[in-house]
Amino acid sequence: ATLLEAVKGDGSASAMLAERAKDIDRLVDATRAPNCDFGIDFAEGMNTMMPHLGMVRDLARVLRADAARLLAAGDLDGAAKRIAAIERLAAHVVRPARTLIELLVAGAVAQVGTGFVNDHAPLANAPWKTDIQQALVDLEQELARNSGTIMRRDGEMVVKALREGKMVD
Repeated sequence: ATLLEAVKGDGSASAMLAERAKDIDRLVDATRAPNCDFGIDFAEGMNTMMPHLGMVRDLARVLRADAARLLAAGDLDGAAKRIAAIERLAAHVVRPARTLIELLVAGAVAQVGTGFVNDHAPLANAPWKTDIQQALVDLEQELARNSGTIMRRDGEMVVKALREGKMVD
């Protein structure tokens, strides 16, 4: 089984996660980049494929599973770093978003992180909880700054598709 299959499955991903710890650390570091270009070309309008959304959800699942593994091992800071990375992933989706579906997926990804925090009270004792708090503040700012623009862009795309008679295939 692949790592993604394992974290979606029966929870036996712990050994695989430990083996991939350096890759997961690189992912956590990559979420700290100020911007992320998913390379989506919206020239197809309503028919634009957005594979980045599934990828981001899968990465959030990996980070959540690794946070659970680290928390079980007593590594509160490691778990907190992974949860903060989930929130930053959500912000990376919101920042360049053009469609409502991107906004909704960003919200679902953010919920993966906040749900984990709500379900695991010991994270409140992690010194790195401030990383989670800052990631949430940054995400909230991105949502406040971009939600209206995203809705406008999505509406414009629908209107253009209707005028051209090119709704979703």
